[in-house]
Amino acid sequence: MTGQLHAKTILVTGAARGLGAAFCQTIAEAGGSVLALGRDEGALAAMIAGLPGTAHDLVVADIAKAGAVASQLAGRRFDGLVNNAGIAMTAALHASAEDDVRRVIDTNLLGSLWTLQASVPALTANGGGVIVNIASVLGHRPLPHTGIYALSKAAIIQMTRSAALELARDNIRVN
Repeated sequence: MTGQLHAKTILVTGAARGLGAAFCQTIAEAGGSVLALGRDEGALAAMIAGLPGTAHDLVVADIAKAGAVASQLAGRRFDGLVNNAGIAMTAALHASAEDDVRRVIDTNLLGSLWTLQASVPALTANGGGVIVNIASVLGHRPLPHTGIYALSKAAIIQMTRSAALELARDNIRVN
Protein backbone atom coordinates (compact mmCIF):
# COMPACT_ATOMS: atom_id res chain seq x y z
CA MET A 1 0.00 0.00 0.00
CA THR A 2 2.99 2.33 0.04
CA GLY A 3 2.43 5.72 -1.56
CA GLN A 4 -1.35 5.81 -1.93
CA LEU A 5 -1.60 8.64 0.59
CA HIS A 6 1.67 10.42 -0.23
CA ALA A 7 1.50 14.12 0.74
CA LYS A 8 -1.87 13.61 2.47
CA THR A 9 -2.52 14.24 6.14
CA ILE A 10 -5.37 12.36 7.77
CA LEU A 11 -6.89 13.27 11.13
CA VAL A 12 -7.82 10.21 13.20
CA THR A 13 -9.84 10.51 16.42
CA GLY A 14 -9.49 7.96 19.17
CA ALA A 15 -6.04 7.38 17.72
CA ALA A 16 -4.09 6.19 20.77
CA ARG A 17 -5.28 2.58 20.79
CA GLY A 18 -7.56 -0.02 19.25
CA LEU A 19 -9.06 0.68 15.85
CA GLY A 20 -7.77 4.26 15.89
CA ALA A 21 -4.16 3.10 16.24
CA ALA A 22 -4.74 0.52 13.50
CA PHE A 23 -6.11 3.21 11.19
CA CYS A 24 -3.04 5.37 11.94
CA GLN A 25 -0.72 2.46 11.11
CA THR A 26 -2.50 1.81 7.80
CA ILE A 27 -2.39 5.50 6.85
CA ALA A 28 1.32 5.75 7.65
CA GLU A 29 2.09 2.53 5.73
CA ALA A 30 0.25 4.03 2.74
CA GLY A 31 2.61 7.03 2.83
CA GLY A 32 0.28 9.44 4.60
CA SER A 33 0.90 11.64 7.58
CA VAL A 34 -1.22 11.11 10.67
CA LEU A 35 -2.74 13.83 12.81
CA ALA A 36 -3.66 11.75 15.86
CA LEU A 37 -6.37 13.15 18.14
CA GLY A 38 -7.15 11.84 21.61
CA ARG A 39 -7.24 12.67 25.30
CA ASP A 40 -4.04 10.91 26.42
CA GLU A 41 -0.94 12.74 25.19
CA GLY A 42 1.44 10.02 26.38
CA ALA A 43 -0.47 7.24 24.65
CA LEU A 44 -0.74 9.30 21.45
CA ALA A 45 2.99 10.04 21.46
CA ALA A 46 3.82 6.36 22.02
CA MET A 47 1.54 5.31 19.15
CA ILE A 48 3.07 7.90 16.81
CA ALA A 49 6.59 6.78 17.75
CA GLY A 50 5.77 3.34 16.35
CA LEU A 51 4.55 4.60 12.97
CA PRO A 52 6.64 4.54 9.81
CA GLY A 53 7.47 8.03 8.55
CA THR A 54 8.21 11.20 10.45
CA ALA A 55 5.61 13.83 9.53
CA HIS A 56 3.05 12.76 12.13
CA ASP A 57 1.60 15.02 14.81
CA LEU A 58 -0.84 14.80 17.67
CA VAL A 59 -3.72 16.84 19.03
CA VAL A 60 -4.84 16.51 22.63
CA ALA A 61 -8.56 17.18 22.98
CA ASP A 62 -11.74 15.64 24.33
CA ILE A 63 -14.10 15.34 21.35
CA ALA A 64 -17.09 15.52 23.68
CA LYS A 65 -16.26 19.21 24.17
CA ALA A 66 -17.09 21.15 21.00
CA GLY A 67 -14.98 24.18 21.90
CA ALA A 68 -11.90 22.08 22.67
CA VAL A 69 -12.06 20.30 19.32
CA ALA A 70 -12.67 23.51 17.37
CA SER A 71 -9.82 25.39 19.05
CA GLN A 72 -7.34 22.54 18.68
CA LEU A 73 -8.11 22.05 14.98
CA ALA A 74 -8.35 25.73 14.02
CA GLY A 75 -5.70 26.56 11.45
CA ARG A 76 -4.60 22.94 10.99
CA ARG A 77 -4.25 21.53 7.50
CA PHE A 78 -5.43 18.02 6.71
CA ASP A 79 -7.00 16.15 3.81
CA GLY A 80 -9.28 13.68 5.52
CA LEU A 81 -10.86 12.62 8.77
CA VAL A 82 -11.38 9.17 10.25
CA ASN A 83 -14.02 9.96 12.88
CA ASN A 84 -13.34 6.91 15.01
CA ALA A 85 -13.38 7.81 18.73
CA GLY A 86 -16.06 6.04 20.68
CA ILE A 87 -16.91 4.26 23.88
CA ALA A 88 -19.29 1.45 24.71
CA MET A 89 -21.40 0.43 27.66
CA THR A 90 -23.25 -2.77 28.39
CA ALA A 91 -26.58 -2.38 30.14
CA ALA A 92 -30.21 -2.98 29.46
CA LEU A 93 -31.74 0.04 27.74
CA HIS A 94 -34.36 0.47 30.44
CA ALA A 95 -31.76 0.22 33.22
CA SER A 96 -29.05 2.50 31.79
CA ALA A 97 -27.76 5.11 34.22
CA GLU A 98 -28.09 8.73 33.11
CA ASP A 99 -24.37 9.49 33.52
CA ASP A 100 -23.42 6.47 31.41
CA VAL A 101 -25.94 7.38 28.71
CA ARG A 102 -24.70 10.97 28.54
CA ARG A 103 -21.06 9.83 28.35
CA VAL A 104 -21.79 7.49 25.41
CA ILE A 105 -23.92 10.03 23.53
CA ASP A 106 -21.52 12.90 24.25
CA THR A 107 -18.56 10.90 22.96
CA ASN A 108 -19.97 8.74 20.18
CA LEU A 109 -22.57 11.00 18.62
CA LEU A 110 -21.85 14.57 19.66
CA GLY A 111 -18.08 14.07 19.61
CA SER A 112 -18.31 12.81 16.05
CA LEU A 113 -20.49 15.78 15.12
CA TRP A 114 -18.19 18.34 16.79
CA THR A 115 -15.16 16.83 15.03
CA LEU A 116 -16.94 16.82 11.67
CA GLN A 117 -17.93 20.46 12.16
CA ALA A 118 -14.40 21.47 13.17
CA SER A 119 -12.92 19.61 10.17
CA VAL A 120 -15.02 21.15 7.41
CA PRO A 121 -13.07 24.46 7.27
CA ALA A 122 -9.75 22.61 6.77
CA LEU A 123 -11.20 20.32 4.13
CA THR A 124 -12.95 23.19 2.31
CA ALA A 125 -9.70 25.20 2.31
CA ASN A 126 -8.01 22.22 0.62
CA GLY A 127 -10.64 22.13 -2.11
CA GLY A 128 -12.30 19.04 -0.64
CA GLY A 129 -11.47 15.83 1.14
CA VAL A 130 -12.90 12.76 2.76
CA ILE A 131 -14.66 12.11 6.06
CA VAL A 132 -15.10 8.53 7.23
CA ASN A 133 -17.41 8.15 10.22
CA ILE A 134 -17.01 4.87 12.06
CA ALA A 135 -20.39 3.41 12.99
CA SER A 136 -21.24 -0.20 13.80
CA VAL A 137 -23.43 -3.01 12.57
CA LEU A 138 -25.19 -2.50 15.91
CA GLY A 139 -26.49 0.77 14.47
CA HIS A 140 -28.59 -1.38 12.14
CA ARG A 141 -29.19 -4.43 14.29
CA PRO A 142 -28.68 -4.11 18.05
CA LEU A 143 -28.12 -6.95 20.47
CA PRO A 144 -29.44 -7.15 24.03
CA HIS A 145 -27.69 -4.82 26.47
CA THR A 146 -26.21 -2.65 23.69
CA GLY A 147 -29.11 -0.23 23.26
CA ILE A 148 -27.38 3.03 24.16
CA TYR A 149 -24.30 2.22 22.10
CA ALA A 150 -26.52 1.02 19.21
CA LEU A 151 -28.61 4.19 19.19
CA SER A 152 -25.47 6.34 19.16
CA LYS A 153 -24.16 4.41 16.15
CA ALA A 154 -27.53 4.52 14.35
CA ALA A 155 -27.48 8.29 14.76
CA ILE A 156 -23.96 8.40 13.26
CA ILE A 157 -25.25 6.52 10.22
CA GLN A 158 -27.92 9.19 9.69
CA MET A 159 -25.44 12.00 10.40
CA THR A 160 -23.18 10.52 7.72
CA ARG A 161 -25.99 10.41 5.16
CA SER A 162 -26.96 14.01 5.90
CA ALA A 163 -23.37 15.25 5.79
CA ALA A 164 -22.77 13.45 2.49
CA LEU A 165 -25.69 15.32 0.92
CA GLU A 166 -24.73 18.68 2.42
CA LEU A 167 -20.96 18.57 1.80
CA ALA A 168 -20.90 17.07 -1.70
CA ARG A 169 -21.05 20.57 -3.22
CA ASP A 170 -17.79 21.36 -1.37
CA ASN A 171 -16.10 18.26 -2.85
CA ILE A 172 -16.11 16.59 0.57
CA ARG A 173 -17.04 12.92 0.40
CA VAL A 174 -18.60 11.50 3.59
CA ASN A 175 -18.88 7.77 4.17
